[in-house]
Amino acid sequence: MREIAAASRQGRCAFAPAPRATASGAPPLERACLAAALRELKTRTGLSLAGLAERTAYSKSSWNRCLTGATLPPRRAVEDLCRLADEPPGRCLALWEIAESTESGRTTRAKADPS
Repeated sequence: MREIAAASRQGRCAFAPAPRATASGAPPLERACLAAALRELKTRTGLSLAGLAERTAYSKSSWNRCLTGATLPPRRAVEDLCRLADEPPGRCLALWEIAESTESGRTTRAKADPS
């Protein structure tokens, strides 16, 4: 997990980059890394977006936004996909924590407040 966090801080991703989420540009690196990991798990399950929607509480369009990096998925969605892929959730939840803390501004505030 330290390697994942270090790669994120250094501006590189251990996974293939996510496709652009919007016409205005690519998703933030942290979200792109998470989306790439989730796409890897989706591929492993062999499920389509419709299949994911049937087995979870999230719609096809929600899964599409999460897997492309357009939106940060709910933590529960990450846990559900890990369960479906028979993957221990630690790595993906670490990526989710990094992306969520960056997007919420907690990372920026922590750097600005050296107490």
